[in-house]
Amino acid sequence: MQDAKVLLARLPTSALTEISSMEISAILAEYIDDDKIRRAKGLRESWIDLYREAQYDGKVPHGCNPAEATRKPIAKVKRRRLSLDEWRQIYDMADAHYIKSAMLLALITGQRPGDIVNMKFTDIKDDLLYIKQSKTGAKIAIPLELRCVEIDMNLREAVAICRDRVLSKYLIHHTKTVAKIKAGDPVTVHSLGRKFAKARDLAGIAADDERELPTFYEQRSLSGRLYKAHGLDVQMLWGHKTEKMSELYLDDRADNWQVISL
Repeated sequence: MQDAKVLLARLPTSALTEISSMEISAILAEYIDDDKIRRAKGLRESWIDLYREAQYDGKVPHGCNPAEATRKPIAKVKRRRLSLDEWRQIYDMADAHYIKSAMLLALITGQRPGDIVNMKFTDIKDDLLYIKQSKTGAKIAIPLELRCVEIDMNLREAVAICRDRVLSKYLIHHTKTVAKIKAGDPVTVHSLGRKFAKARDLAGIAADDERELPTFYEQRSLSGRLYKAHGLDVQMLWGHKTEKMSELYLDDRADNWQVISL
């Protein structure tokens, strides 16, 4: 019953038949991002049972179970945190323009790799970078004046670095034509990870006995820790929902964007 209240509290204006698997996935993603895998699994199982009981009672149509359509939460491989000093060392060792640009965007925006490679110059309007997060559907708008104090750079300056002589729709793009890859083509998440790992290894960043080496994704956590120290609403920047924002973030029927407050 308590788990059911969690779902209803997060989506207070939605009937059981109106809740989508995407909305449930977004809520579970928050727990997964916070390393609360067991809690995420428990919520998912409880919500599956909730819909099954609702089917038996005739409160929802037969087969209606959006919770069951979500992916089962899986424990992440434990990786040690990335420090700011290590970030700087890796950045210095990065050998491609696009990985340096992507690292700047990762640290300043705090977004996931998949959303970083999808960023387009046309997503920038009225001094805001609009991002619809691919994992959760959250729609946020980040001011170009958002500044990462630790590297003394704001988003506007990072975007300017992404611009070069190569014509491309994407902020993160290839600058040379090699085989099937053409200059201007978007960079894949895999390529970001590979280039980051190469620079990390060149920087001499080592693992420890229990946790694996930090990956490109760990910049998201580093960004959040830095901004949190300065009082920024990191949950909003990450696209995590508060109870009041639950409907706003995932309502594809309306043009609702959450503007990040500086």
